[in-house]
Amino acid sequence: MVPSSNDLHSRLLLSGEFPLDRAVHPAFLTVPLSWLYGAGVSAHRAFHCVCEAYRPSVPVISVGNITVGGTGKTPCVIELVRWIAAREPRLAQPNAIAVLSRGYGRTDRRLVVVEPDMDYARTGDEPLLIKRAVPQVAVVVHARRSHAARFAVEALGAKLLILDDGFQHRALARDLDLVVLDAAAPFGNGRLLPAGPLREPQWALSRAHALALVGEGAPGLSPGVEIPALPVVIFDSEIELPPELSTGLSTKVWLLTSIARPSRLYNQLIRKEIQVVGHSLYPDHCRFSDSDLNRVTEAAKKASAGVVLTTAKDRVRIRRWASDLPLVTVELRLTVKSPEILRGLMEPLLRKAVAS
Repeated sequence: MVPSSNDLHSRLLLSGEFPLDRAVHPAFLTVPLSWLYGAGVSAHRAFHCVCEAYRPSVPVISVGNITVGGTGKTPCVIELVRWIAAREPRLAQPNAIAVLSRGYGRTDRRLVVVEPDMDYARTGDEPLLIKRAVPQVAVVVHARRSHAARFAVEALGAKLLILDDGFQHRALARDLDLVVLDAAAPFGNGRLLPAGPLREPQWALSRAHALALVGEGAPGLSPGVEIPALPVVIFDSEIELPPELSTGLSTKVWLLTSIARPSRLYNQLIRKEIQVVGHSLYPDHCRFSDSDLNRVTEAAKKASAGVVLTTAKDRVRIRRWASDLPLVTVELRLTVKSPEILRGLMEPLLRKAVAS
């Protein structure tokens, strides 16, 4: 059966989803911890103010966020690559664009150039997802993004670098700092970690060059939300159902997620009248074990589900699916709704990239 609202709320907290209107309980512990976190952010900022950032010989675009997870940053990187390649054929060539990532959660600490058939433990799940979605790009993973940038340019011949999750990574200079915000709730409850989802105070957006608003059919921010006076690129988000569901909406579905904002996907499926009969929630970036997946299968069968549905990001972390229930994937696709603004931001950089 579908979890009760109280049960779902507690499990969403475990998955990393913060409430929008208050601190995660108990507030008397988390709010003081967020003050300490803010002090650490200030120290980090002061350190980078006196350290010179490495500047590559080619343009660098940073795609980042000010909150933890769930804003659509990785789909934004993928759509940005597709948008650039469609407008500048010379940047559609293999390795002309390189995405630089630290590869969160991976076990291999060496520099890795991602290939589509690699294990996510070497690469991290998001770099592997990007490579599979846009195979022509080079995806270079290393904790030191300056090292990855140098390798991408000198060894792979990259003409344009995209720094994935780069807003807080200030050791690499960038020509465009694009910060991705959820149009419905850009700052959550307005508190720093761990009492809320903010990595930095809202005023840190003064470092950004432009904002990307991501939402389902969203024309802009929710009423009453204020942001700096920056160029705003609007991305519409839409989930793409697999053929098994788009042609058979009467199928009962068990949802399996290990993402930062599972409730958003759940609600989108309900709006599309998908019969979600249950939901297995795991923390973001979870490494699924065989026993985890066996429990998912047992729960799905008990609820008479005909299919298990997971996200593209989760799918790269499922090495082996041994169940007789079909495992299908839903993808989040972004569409640029303000191409003229994006074009104004990107054209000088694309010209510089091609000239390099």
